[in-house]
Amino acid sequence: MADISRSIKDGTVAGLFAAATFAIGQTIVAAAADEPAIVTFRRFASVLIGPDALATTPAPAAILIGVAGHLCLSAMYGVYYGAYCSMLSLATRSSFRRQAIIGAFYGALLWFINVELVARCRYPWLAALSGVGQLALHAACFGAALGLRYAAEQRLDHPVAHAAPLPIAVARAHSPRARLAAP
Repeated sequence: MADISRSIKDGTVAGLFAAATFAIGQTIVAAAADEPAIVTFRRFASVLIGPDALATTPAPAAILIGVAGHLCLSAMYGVYYGAYCSMLSLATRSSFRRQAIIGAFYGALLWFINVELVARCRYPWLAALSGVGQLALHAACFGAALGLRYAAEQRLDHPVAHAAPLPIAVARAHSPRARLAAP
């Protein structure tokens, strides 16, 4: 089992990175639907201050509250992700492919819990965002981004485990046999 505190730190960093990629993805989707870009941050803020954030809250306040809330939740989700990943092998924790897949499943799970279960009961104004598009955003823009950044953090923490092998010519020059044969 990995050092859990290091894994949680890596998860937190990855969660904050995923927060940014998810916000960008949500903003692109909003723009594609001819909605103002600020609607993304108003929706984030509405989780904390209610449906007033969607219309009556001044834009600067909605942005500030939305960004702060989104970063806090994303960091928390990253902590949970890091705690889970601390139980995995180093090969799995540092594999971009495996972490992208695990992260995408994690993002889909977050979508199911947050949008399909919690939002329907607690935030009905956000339930309209349910659907395959939001599932894809949660899986790709949050989950996969989270997993990829987590793998990158793990590789920074354990650089020797991921050092590229030496090219054959260099390896031969450094072999004991080559040193004995040298003049």
